[in-house]
Amino acid sequence: MKKRETTPAASVGVGGVYLNAYKELVSFLKFLFIQFDQEITISNDCLSGWHWADLLKKLDEDENVSQVDIITFNYDLWMERVLEALNIAYKTTVVENGGGGKFSITKPHGSISFVHSTSRDVSEFNINYSNTMEILQGEVSDFTLEMDNLKKHSPITPLIPPAGDSGRYKLTWAGKLKAEAERKAKCIEEGDKVILCGLSYWHVDRNEIDEILLNLTSQCELAYINPSPPEALDAVLTSLFKNYEHYVSTERYAGGQK
Repeated sequence: MKKRETTPAASVGVGGVYLNAYKELVSFLKFLFIQFDQEITISNDCLSGWHWADLLKKLDEDENVSQVDIITFNYDLWMERVLEALNIAYKTTVVENGGGGKFSITKPHGSISFVHSTSRDVSEFNINYSNTMEILQGEVSDFTLEMDNLKKHSPITPLIPPAGDSGRYKLTWAGKLKAEAERKAKCIEEGDKVILCGLSYWHVDRNEIDEILLNLTSQCELAYINPSPPEALDAVLTSLFKNYEHYVSTERYAGGQK
């Protein structure tokens, strides 16, 4: 049995160690959430009585609601699967699915559904430990959106991990998704409703969340749904928005109770 060759630590350097760990983390997250997606089954019946599902259906059926834009930092396909189970039409932005309807989904940190043109069988999996960041690069045109058979290997991994900076990749898929999220925020007008849910507001995502919040008009009606809101985020929302209300659950929000 031949011993696997390793790169001498001295030739890697401190920066190289962190870069290699970054690449390993991105690959781990990709296959972790692909496995999660394969393990869950979402149907209309299992969503019955779930208040988020009721809210989504209400928005879809309300003729006074012309547009519902969802911005999520999640990599998984939970939201897409839920909308499909509820028979709600939706489209994805930048890396498009060709869908329609009033719902749109924008994922600034990427998605496991973004499949690069160089993808091949997972049996060829490897991590390129060169000193470049090509794992996060790639033009939008290099990707297609797929919902099935996602367990593939690609040198380009379209996920921005915690503490990643999508702003460094302005001309790539990441930069364009970030710009699209900010554009969506700027389109919010006085009286429009904005719902925030479950944001941690940890330092790793705070900068990007702040950029979206600062692009919203202070005249929108903003609701934050979280049973235990971070004090810092609550303070920011209170200072920025004149019509801000906090709710401990979706049930409270839908029922008009704080």
